[in-house]
Amino acid sequence: MIIDIIKATLAKELIKFTIKKLLDTQWFVNIENSREILSLLLDDSYLKKYIDNNIIQILLMRTIIQPNTDIFIDEIYSPLPLLGYIDEKITLNDLIISNKRNINIIGLVGQGKSTLLRKIFLEEITKGNRFPIFIQLRKLNNTTIVEHIVKTLNETGVKTNNRQVIDLLMSRKVVLLLDGFDEVKSNHRGNLLDEIRCVKNQYNCFIITTSRPNTELCYEPSFNNVLIDKLSKKEILSITEKINKKTDTKEIIRFIENNEEIEKILSTPILVTLFNICHPFLKTPPKDAIDFYKNIFETLIVRHQKIQNVSRDMESNLTSNQLLNIFCTLCYCAVITERFDFTLDELISLVEESISFEIADTKISEFITNDILNITNLITMEGYNRYVFLHKSIPEFHAALFISKQRIEKKEVIYKTLLKIALCEDRMDNVLCYLMNLDTDCFNQFVILDLIELYDIKLDNINNLVKTIVNETFQKKFISLEEKHKTDIDNDIIISVKKVDAIITPQLTQLIQLITKNSRETSYPFDLWHNLENINPQSIRKITYKEINNDSHKELHIKTDDYLIHFNIIEKLIHHNKNIIIDFASKMKNLPTKKINNSIALFNAIKNI
Repeated sequence: MIIDIIKATLAKELIKFTIKKLLDTQWFVNIENSREILSLLLDDSYLKKYIDNNIIQILLMRTIIQPNTDIFIDEIYSPLPLLGYIDEKITLNDLIISNKRNINIIGLVGQGKSTLLRKIFLEEITKGNRFPIFIQLRKLNNTTIVEHIVKTLNETGVKTNNRQVIDLLMSRKVVLLLDGFDEVKSNHRGNLLDEIRCVKNQYNCFIITTSRPNTELCYEPSFNNVLIDKLSKKEILSITEKINKKTDTKEIIRFIENNEEIEKILSTPILVTLFNICHPFLKTPPKDAIDFYKNIFETLIVRHQKIQNVSRDMESNLTSNQLLNIFCTLCYCAVITERFDFTLDELISLVEESISFEIADTKISEFITNDILNITNLITMEGYNRYVFLHKSIPEFHAALFISKQRIEKKEVIYKTLLKIALCEDRMDNVLCYLMNLDTDCFNQFVILDLIELYDIKLDNINNLVKTIVNETFQKKFISLEEKHKTDIDNDIIISVKKVDAIITPQLTQLIQLITKNSRETSYPFDLWHNLENINPQSIRKITYKEINNDSHKELHIKTDDYLIHFNIIEKLIHHNKNIIIDFASKMKNLPTKKINNSIALFNAIKNI
């Protein structure tokens, strides 16, 4: 309790330091009214609410190591390997001090993107050069970034409005820390990306984002991508020492130092953490990440029993295997419905729903919930009456494990649902990647074969197929340009780009890349729009366009396909997608088909590619 008070006091002093430092600097005259927001936050009553409602949730975390205790970010953060442009190594300091452009931090599942962004928040308020605003993008809930900030401030007592917050963003005194672009639903990302562009271009605000690889944001030209690299042995040891500050680490450090393959196995911070927890209780060292997740549930139960010195300590009186099966069902229900945080009543209700798949007695749902919370800690409390998964990879893996254990008839139905989702959005991608390893034969049968049959992928059809799927991506897409005179007395005309409808890669090639590379490419790895940079009235006249006259300027609307054809870009798109499908076809020819129920159909389908 005393430590929590000290941490809250530290946060308060750091925020005050930052605000006072910024208020002492010069502000642009036309937006000086936005200073009032920061001035009001200096009031102790407003500041306390702001810290309690927002800052504490950013700087304090709960982990599987200490699931019932709030831990200050500096107590668990260990420097991560970061790669910038042309793979040069960069530091956390580079992200803050040298940040002249907007930054997108890219990392795989479990690589510590959110933890790094929280650490950046702490560094920002420590240095006091910019006021950081941290937003978990999945929590926007159909509100805009500006509306979310207004709501957050109003809830602390600082009454403000959209205009005043926009002025604050334009002041160059703020940095937006936007966490989890990849966690936003696919059908909402286009609008969110437009909004991020608006904040960046119109408000000229500093932005740092996080995302998994190959989202639309990763191809945004005005963002510098910073990649979190795989951990080296030195970094694995550093995290291990940070985790085990109060325990003897000689044995585990000796194991890490003497294991030549350890960097391949413990490639992310979440895996290092899980390994440190489970190492004393593992029967054999894990071979890879899948091996980790397979054994994590039972190992945590064994760990709990050894620590508590009991052979059986479950309120539900279930076996560990029964509890695992219920947890897997719960995870499947959570992932398929996109529910990753719950009130206690909602969690008990979800457990009750999951019990019916395993046992008849639903009356023990509360006992089972307690076992999951208190023994495994894979779901933990975060704030008042809010329960969340330790990490998103936990429900994703156990949902895949649930699917892999089902009867073949049920699997077929589930896989059809997964394939349908995967051809529209990426929210089940990690589940599919786990299934490739856990349930290879059925994955080949119900995903790869169905995909081949659905799109009629064969050698004599590839050209037509590629043209069709590429054309579908820019149907009803437009480029909006603005044409106006340089000055009222000057006849020279300038043309500027007003809006470009984004083009994503075809869903088929996205899914193929997920299958072959474990990661989908949602945007093309080359610039489609560089011809717009030097576009002029002469070149515009050569492209079909629709003209709309306004008072001071003309708007020119060009069909995207006309633009792509005129500048010969469409051939580049076709060639790129064709190569992806041909690469897929060559790899599918080597698939083992003997164990697959429908192996003859799959073999014939692949043979025709």
